[in-house]
Amino acid sequence: MATLQHRSGILQAGSAALAIGRMAHWRTDGGDLHPLPMDEHSHRRRRSIVSGWQNPPEDGFADFCDGFGGGTSRDGVLRIMKDSHIGTYGVLGLVMYYLIIWNTLTVVLGEMESAVVLVVADSVCKLISSSIIWFLPYARKESEAKILTVYSRPSLMEVAGSLVFGLLPMCLFFSPSFIVPTVASAIAALLLFAYMRHRIQGYTGDCCGATFIITEAVFYLALVINGNI
Repeated sequence: MATLQHRSGILQAGSAALAIGRMAHWRTDGGDLHPLPMDEHSHRRRRSIVSGWQNPPEDGFADFCDGFGGGTSRDGVLRIMKDSHIGTYGVLGLVMYYLIIWNTLTVVLGEMESAVVLVVADSVCKLISSSIIWFLPYARKESEAKILTVYSRPSLMEVAGSLVFGLLPMCLFFSPSFIVPTVASAIAALLLFAYMRHRIQGYTGDCCGATFIITEAVFYLALVINGNI
């Protein structure tokens, strides 16, 4: 029941972003509202975003927002994050995230640019967020973890594989405009790691998902601010 309620909350957040984003495509002309032109590709990109609303990173990000937003102590943060119900902070965080990704892909970038950025941002930000286990210890005991699993540091072969698959899309579709977003995402991750160490002296699985979501949002924002591609 808790999981279903959590997923329902994520869908509600996505629906709110959908409604706000839809409003962003209307313009005022002499006091009247007129829809801005939208092609079929924009609708397809929107559907691709909607289809990812129940992915695990979003679950972790929502719990992260609720825990760090509502918790006043280390134990309080960990307790709230372990609760599968979604709260106000989680909904607000998801709405902001979806609006950033949605508007970047559908308003700022064209069809080909959107496809390339989707692949590059996803792989690079997953590589950056996976480095969390090198900077922080796990904040819970194994018996207290949600899935009763504590992440261990990867082997040299696993690190090499992560680097290859994380950087390969950027190498294949390289553009100088990807440099600033990548650096910005890495800096955002380091700041997040420092914040997590300060609040809970480590990380949890929810923190891994939150790191990916936040670094991905930073990547898109930096891309737009830097003049996109």
